[in-house]
Amino acid sequence: MYQILTCPIPSPVPPQVRYSLVAMHSELPAEVVDYVCNTSAAMLEEKLGGVVRVQYFLDAVPQLAEWISASLEGVVTTDAAAVGAAAAEAVETFRSQLPEESRQMLEKSGDKDFALDMQVRSMSRP
Repeated sequence: MYQILTCPIPSPVPPQVRYSLVAMHSELPAEVVDYVCNTSAAMLEEKLGGVVRVQYFLDAVPQLAEWISASLEGVVTTDAAAVGAAAAEAVETFRSQLPEESRQMLEKSGDKDFALDMQVRSMSRP
């Protein structure tokens, strides 16, 4: 049986991830950065919303890194370590923006499934 929590979805892709992309490649056109950020946000919402498991958060890092690298292929040469770090930061920030009750449940779940009803919430930019 699933326990259901209703909580807001963290901001699509935190501003610092956008900054990471620009820091890696300042020559990236704004449209490419927007595309990568928006599609990465959609991926995180799809992978980490709904029924949540610890393993999903672990799996999301290499999946997101692969998506970012594939999206930038042909535009710039990517550094796998830097892309991996940006992906890990995005996933961790997504997790950290969950309400405290949700984070505690995730940490104590022992990788058992639980449903998480997530609703979009915006984060204000500094």
